[in-house]
Amino acid sequence: MDLLRLMLANRQAQGMVHDPKPAPERGHRKAPKSERAKKHEGGTKSMRHFIIEEKPSKKIVREHFESLVEKECASSSDEEE
Repeated sequence: MDLLRLMLANRQAQGMVHDPKPAPERGHRKAPKSERAKKHEGGTKSMRHFIIEEKPSKKIVREHFESLVEKECASSSDEEE
């Protein structure tokens, strides 16, 4: 370990090693897919595009399809009346 420190000190003295720059701060992390899915209403085109692009969990996709079925059932019952 002392040998490594001595080598680094010699390289710094010769100007071969530059002090490492701190990594630039990254932007905020993306919210989890479940949080981003809440922005889209189930059964809409925006949710459909979200599913295609993000490939969320099965639960989110299932909820989307259930809302589509509910909308179709509601519209078919309106037509019968």
